Amino acid sequence: MITTLISVNNNLKSYCILAGVVSFWLVLLLVLIAPFDASDLSPVVRIILMPMYGVIFFISYMLGYVVQIIWHKQSQSWNVFKEFCTLTLIYLFTFSLSWVYYKTDWINGDYDLYTFGINVFLPIGLILSIGIIFGRYYLNKRKISITSDKITLIGNNQKEILKLNLSQIISVSGAQNYVDINVLEANTFKKIVFRNTLKDIHMQCPELIKVHRSYLINPLHFTRWKDNNTAIFCGQEIPISKAYKKELENRISQNP
Repeated sequence: MITTLISVNNNLKSYCILAGVVSFWLVLLLVLIAPFDASDLSPVVRIILMPMYGVIFFISYMLGYVVQIIWHKQSQSWNVFKEFCTLTLIYLFTFSLSWVYYKTDWINGDYDLYTFGINVFLPIGLILSIGIIFGRYYLNKRKISITSDKITLIGNNQKEILKLNLSQIISVSGAQNYVDINVLEANTFKKIVFRNTLKDIHMQCPELIKVHRSYLINPLHFTRWKDNNTAIFCGQEIPISKAYKKELENRISQNP
């Protein structure tokens, strides 16, 4: 389960928005509900001191985002285990910085490290996890917009029929009268050998983009550029011809 491949959205703007929303939620929780020893503070003091915890979470989340970018760039894929490790790292950053702030002269908290972690950080962290997990899930699903629209591909003999969601297709590579259709099915990669030409597949499914004489790609699965002539699509390195590069850049710029 932990090695199951999943989509990941590395869009900076999207994650800044998510970090900002959760940070604001955290500050409201601390100011209005005043859990644990925060209840000893007056409302005015809470309004002054509690927003720093929101800043701490925002910084911690973006540090986790940087680690995510580096890790994803190196591995060129993402899975449940990496998602879990990234979230754990974000919480470790948040806990460490929150503890330092809690012990400053401004807060001057009475709890020791263990009590702060178990009685304060853990309950609040569990509450925030609801927004974080659902937010990340939504962003990652946006990266590959799964639709219910089916496409039907017909082979050369007219009896060979393949029905897929368009968003399942990552790329199609051609070899004479056969094509390899690379799809994402149940969060795992699968290669389907189909008897047809690349040209005919493109005619049947014009939503795909021709990026090379031997390749069609689905722009929804674009991950990053490896270099000027190669792009990564869900961990697959696809050569990009100069003649088709501009169209690809225009299409991926339209995706979040």
